[in-house]
Amino acid sequence: RLLVVDEPHRGLFTKFIDLHPEILVIGFTATPIAASKKKPLKDIYHEIVCGPQINDLIAEGSLTMNITHRVKDSIDRKALRTKNGEYDQEQAGKILSSAKHVNNTVDAYRKFCLGKKTIIFNSNVEHSKIVTQAFIDAGYTAMHLDGYMSKPAYESAMHWFENTPDAI
Repeated sequence: RLLVVDEPHRGLFTKFIDLHPEILVIGFTATPIAASKKKPLKDIYHEIVCGPQINDLIAEGSLTMNITHRVKDSIDRKALRTKNGEYDQEQAGKILSSAKHVNNTVDAYRKFCLGKKTIIFNSNVEHSKIVTQAFIDAGYTAMHLDGYMSKPAYESAMHWFENTPDAI
């Protein structure tokens, strides 16, 4: 038997793994640090294999350096709750969906990315839809994309993004 775990650092399958020591477990993550200090990954997996580093992939031409912009002092990170070492998406989505934060996103686009193909990562699906609508309302070419879309809708959105010079 084989169990493949995505994002094992989140520790979502540790109870199951503990109950079934006979199963071969493989975990895939770009974050090989466990969310819990009480249960480090070395206690769950026999070996941790690290793939190529981001700088190596950039040097060989497989990746490009990312360009990230944010609005300074716009979010009080201390107000955000965490679950399993990551921000609570529902709570973060509610906070980030406020008019202030959505308008900050549109303003940041105008300041840093105007007319350029842009990807905006949002907290959750509802937040993404709100941000997309704000861009459309402001007269920009924007489309929402998420992992719950049907395959044809997803493929259509990807085709649109690829072929639209100022796509957001």
